[in-house]
Amino acid sequence: MGRLAVKRWLAIVVASGVLAAAGFARWTPPRRAGDLYPRPDALEYEASARSLRDGTGYSIPIAGRRYAPRYPPGFPALLVPFLAVRDSGPGSGIVAVLATALLGIALAMLAAWAAS
Repeated sequence: MGRLAVKRWLAIVVASGVLAAAGFARWTPPRRAGDLYPRPDALEYEASARSLRDGTGYSIPIAGRRYAPRYPPGFPALLVPFLAVRDSGPGSGIVAVLATALLGIALAMLAAWAAS
């Protein structure tokens, strides 16, 4: 195995370790996600993502009525595909948050590796 192959293998092992450590450090079970702060924001994003997924428009259902969210639809739109695949109730969006965070870390490591 040449020197370049060893460096590449070592970089992959280190990157995998960083991603695993980050995932472990930031993992929050969906059942506990409702207790995360800022509470109204997290619930509003997820509720509006469910409305988009269900085809009822960009709104938040409260006591049988629909209200306009306070925030733009970007992050809820990002949650829609995750909730379409697996929605186990309130807090399910936290899995999408972790997945996108790990993707961001991986892309940053790839960019740093490409720049070096």
